[in-house]
Amino acid sequence: MNESFNENSFDLIIEKAGLDSIATKESEDMPFLLKSVFSQIYSVLKPGGYLLSFSIKNPEFWHTNVYEKMSQQKMFRVVRQELTVFYIENNKTLANLYFYQLKSLKD
Repeated sequence: MNESFNENSFDLIIEKAGLDSIATKESEDMPFLLKSVFSQIYSVLKPGGYLLSFSIKNPEFWHTNVYEKMSQQKMFRVVRQELTVFYIENNKTLANLYFYQLKSLKD
């Protein structure tokens, strides 16, 4: 991202399950890869900008592995989290989709 866009280019970035694909790699590299992606997103967001993230992963995973660390590093904080449940015709649960609104803590 940093090679394609200037710093502080966007007020809003929307990502849909892209982070999920990185987080499925159960490896020692996963935390490094996630931190790298969040760092790049952080750099191209304007101060006070937002990241809207849609994920099928359990919120516990994100809070433990990512959001707490981003907050400690003063990069992002979660300002909103919601769950949407999709149903198929006979009202059986098809999938959970979690929505996160993260705010950049950049000054």
